[in-house]
Amino acid sequence: MKVSSTTTPNGKNPTSVPDVSTMSQNPSAKFNGSVGKVAAAILPGISEVTVNCPWVTAKNMMQNGTELPKPVWKNIHKYYRGYPTLALGYVPYKAVMLGVNDALLSAASKGRGPLFSGANSESTQPREITARDRFAAGGMAGGIAAFIACPFEQVMIQQQLTPGATFKSSIKDLSAGGLKSHYRGIGPCIGRETVYASSLLGLSQSIKNSLPESIKEHETASTLLSGVSAGAVAAALTQPLDTIKTVQQASDPKSSGPTFKEAAANITADGWKELWRGTVPRSARIGLGAGIILGVRDAVEKVVKES
Repeated sequence: MKVSSTTTPNGKNPTSVPDVSTMSQNPSAKFNGSVGKVAAAILPGISEVTVNCPWVTAKNMMQNGTELPKPVWKNIHKYYRGYPTLALGYVPYKAVMLGVNDALLSAASKGRGPLFSGANSESTQPREITARDRFAAGGMAGGIAAFIACPFEQVMIQQQLTPGATFKSSIKDLSAGGLKSHYRGIGPCIGRETVYASSLLGLSQSIKNSLPESIKEHETASTLLSGVSAGAVAAALTQPLDTIKTVQQASDPKSSGPTFKEAAANITADGWKELWRGTVPRSARIGLGAGIILGVRDAVEKVVKES
């Protein structure tokens, strides 16, 4: 890299500094930056769904009252039903959620956006991002990402819970009912994702900031710990909405499916506790997933910055 020399006013201590003009003209630097952004968006999602697909399948089966396959190695493929659909949907879902969140926080740092505390569109000085900013940005990002997650989850649940269902047959059956059939359960999905993303992206940073300095010194460990903790809280708060969504989406794809009220009534017929079906596998998935997403993302960004 080209460098230039600067000299202090007293003529001593010359210092070499990078010539930033050459960086902006360096195609390789631009390419590495673009690749890094793509990797930071895709790798966290792929890593998360690959590790956690069995938890997703178990959670959906429990919520729908379906018997789980015996957890032995020969049945592992049964826990990966719908994996391609899950991966195909969660890559753009996570990319949108994290991308929108980052864009909103960037705007907030510049004093833009009426939803952010202390925002002043006329200010030219960067402002400190507050916890309220992070919760608001995360919630909005999650609500938007729900429109991507919902149709993919609808197809995946059909593959996991309907004997003999494939990606192609599920799409065909759902399409017979029009676009609305692909968005069954969109209401609870938006609610779930708003609370989930707000907790994950807002609470995780607050937890991370409150950790002892001895843990903060280890970036990966502090990121994983804060992510798992925030994810566990998000799982507990959003489980009822997720259960209702799953029941709505697990019904006959050729029918209109139960409404939110009907699904909730059916689930709670044996008590309100039934809304928390599948809490254990979902908590495991979200807690572990939060750590994977945040940890892999930080690792990718670190590699890109150092390259």
